Amino acid sequence: MVVRQLTVTRDFCETMLLLYPEQILSGPGRDADDIFIDPIFAATFPKAMEDFCADAEIQRVVPELTPLSPEIHLETNGNMAWREPILLLPDGGRVVEALATDGRPIGVAAIMPREDDINTFQLAGLFTGSALCVNDPMRGHGIGKALVIARFLLDEELPTWEHDTPAYSPAGAGLIVHVASCLADLAGFLLGKTDRRPEIMDRFKINVTLEEPRPCP
Repeated sequence: MVVRQLTVTRDFCETMLLLYPEQILSGPGRDADDIFIDPIFAATFPKAMEDFCADAEIQRVVPELTPLSPEIHLETNGNMAWREPILLLPDGGRVVEALATDGRPIGVAAIMPREDDINTFQLAGLFTGSALCVNDPMRGHGIGKALVIARFLLDEELPTWEHDTPAYSPAGAGLIVHVASCLADLAGFLLGKTDRRPEIMDRFKINVTLEEPRPCP
């Protein structure tokens, strides 16, 4: 399967090298300690799906959402499954851009083939708005890592960097710091500081290049 061709800026690469590891959670131009880490910020997957539907302006059909709920099933198979993957997951999964009904980008989503029907997908994880969450039965397969990588490559920043005080769950903070290490390796590779090809490029089939500098007018 062909994955989406991505480009990242030199500024993004240099920022990743500058921020990792001390400031990756706080963001550029801020004190590294200006963050809040607490289990209260851990999202549940039903809540993440509710927030996604609200952000995407998807009409609700049922009061309690699951990955098999009609509105989630329709969005997953009617829209997400047809988008060009940002990166690929094991067992036929993929991470795609999450869009609102009017086409606005609102983050990224992971979808996986259903075990009972490999031609049908189900929602496996979301990183939309500031909420990062993986469906409980699908944890432990690198989906969260893939979501964070994809969000960084698309937006070149974290949504929490814009908050007055960036807040994370302990697991979310740990995952982001781990991913930042991988992205710092990728940044160094793209900038020509190292010849070693980063492991994540092959693991997730990432197709990314450095944006060509634009000539001055």
